[in-house]
Amino acid sequence: MEDENGRQTETTLSMQHDGSSQEKKIELIYEVKEFDEENLKAEKEFKIESSDYLAKQFDTSYSVYEYLNGVFDRSETQEGYLHFNGTDVDYIELPLMEEAMEHFDKLTGKIEEEFGVAYDQTNFIDLPALCEGIAFSEEIPEEIQTLDYFSDVHYNARGYGIVTFLKVEDDFQTATYGTYDVTRQGYGFNYTMNLIPRAMENGFDLDTVSDIEKEMVYFDGDTAYIYPADWKDEEILADVRAGAENAVSVLSTQNKNYEDYETMVNG
Repeated sequence: MEDENGRQTETTLSMQHDGSSQEKKIELIYEVKEFDEENLKAEKEFKIESSDYLAKQFDTSYSVYEYLNGVFDRSETQEGYLHFNGTDVDYIELPLMEEAMEHFDKLTGKIEEEFGVAYDQTNFIDLPALCEGIAFSEEIPEEIQTLDYFSDVHYNARGYGIVTFLKVEDDFQTATYGTYDVTRQGYGFNYTMNLIPRAMENGFDLDTVSDIEKEMVYFDGDTAYIYPADWKDEEILADVRAGAENAVSVLSTQNKNYEDYETMVNG
């Protein structure tokens, strides 16, 4: 484990060898915790484990868990693989992969120093060495990638400042939809939604298993219009052209992110 300027890392290595069957397994886990002053900001993990050790085939995964003011906000997991065939390497590059390999190499060096046993004498594959020939990308995004739409802040009957948001995954299949109270710094509601295409272009029903009123979204450039799901497509388009006076919410990528609001005084 290492600590450096609000960033904590931990590397673990697990090796198993069934002597009777000669079956071997290996798992490497690299974890990163990032802090914003005292608050946990993000937890990230890169993992590699053997799926067919003899064939030098491994499964990889990257998970990120993001926090807002120290409270869990959202998460994402990506999966990949790493296959070796002689000098050829077939792989999917994931975030933290290069950094993880560097720390795995450092860990094996510490193991050798601590126990006086050379890694190559264990007869386990030296993964960091095998990965030295991989041309890692200079920059792979580690954060959750979304297209984020926000409303202007508005005040409810209690005087709390509320921002409605829709954070759309880059595949336009799912989104996070909710409201955030910038006065009290907490969510009003926060749901994961499936985007179900409607007949009109750029129109989607917002579908979730939660028992909430059904709504839809229509995207037009930088703007996302939220309407009740039972409105017809032609009614929605007509209302948008007329100024969207009947929309449940009008959101824009150009509006301020609710995370950027300082704590607001009630009233």
